[in-house]
Amino acid sequence: MRVRNIFLIVLFSFSINCVFAQEKEINYSSDIEGTLKDNGRMIVVFSSANTENIAFSSTISSRGSKQKYSLTLQYSLDNKKWNDVKDKRGRRIEFVTNRKARTQSYKVELPSECEDKDTVWVSWKSQRHKGKGRYPELNIRKISITAEFDKFLGKKPVLSVSLRTKDNTNKKVDSLIYNHTPLPYTYPQTKRIVVRGNYIRDGIKLSVTGRDAKYFKINNDDIKIDSAGFEIISVSYFPFSEGSHTATLNISTKKLDNPVTLKLFGSSAKVTEVNYNYIDDKPLLIIDKTTYRIPVFSEMDYQFKLSYDKNKIGDNNISVTYKWYRDNQLLFEMKDKLKNETDATNTKDDILYCVPLTSPQYSNKLQIEFSTESNLKI
Repeated sequence: MRVRNIFLIVLFSFSINCVFAQEKEINYSSDIEGTLKDNGRMIVVFSSANTENIAFSSTISSRGSKQKYSLTLQYSLDNKKWNDVKDKRGRRIEFVTNRKARTQSYKVELPSECEDKDTVWVSWKSQRHKGKGRYPELNIRKISITAEFDKFLGKKPVLSVSLRTKDNTNKKVDSLIYNHTPLPYTYPQTKRIVVRGNYIRDGIKLSVTGRDAKYFKINNDDIKIDSAGFEIISVSYFPFSEGSHTATLNISTKKLDNPVTLKLFGSSAKVTEVNYNYIDDKPLLIIDKTTYRIPVFSEMDYQFKLSYDKNKIGDNNISVTYKWYRDNQLLFEMKDKLKNETDATNTKDDILYCVPLTSPQYSNKLQIEFSTESNLKI
């Protein structure tokens, strides 16, 4: 009984290792279409179902000859349209004969389009070039195909991105908007995004592209997470010149059809002096729909004040509407009224209207609009 127990344990352990082995040999069949001497191709056919990271190996040799031939490695998913297999630098993979005999071995990773397919065709396509001489006896041998078992059985990866807020909650976003920033700034604005994924097979790549990519920085461009994990990425805005700046954050991983993208928006302007008056300091006549449009910085304190004669306002219903914008997008608005009431101990006729204003997040413009039934001199 003791020997039998040991035997069962060893056998079970061996079976588990076989089931979850990462790399395996793939069976294939091969055939010659035409002849290599006359611009034919040697075709290898195999199934890549439930596999990924396919490596194609072969050895090619030729005799020396003045007649030049080349063999180009290609693949097809329908046995009709053939595409060149390229290396990591984007170059075609070719064998070229010369006047001396030569042999070269290849081990090439096939494109991800070849993964998890019922049938894949790979071929060495022959081409005869100009010249005279004997046929160099092209010979293709030692063909082998290896691949890794796809533990997700062909399921496409899924990426999700959310914004880590000030109260440590996560909010799904498709863009990041930064405050309108005064220049020079002390610290760059930084936002933290949370990247999560399912069916992730490889690392996740991040990059910033677009006209104003140089104004935005990420703290990591290559992350690794599993299906239960996540990674926090810092995306910072460095405005070193005035204007509006836009870029795109791209997040991609192997087998993802299209990268996840986040639009990045930032803007900046030169800082103004403290107590700077954005409105001409001289008597004005307020009429209905009198409007001021004032540039502001986001999340900064301002003060709007005016003085008027309490005797002239009478029963006039005068209201002020404050609207904050990010460019042309309305973010927030509020209303207030001008009154003719004042302190009984104050014998002056002038009333000072003074309202503290704090611009909301992301705002870069304030619109002040008066509504009145008659004119009021201020």
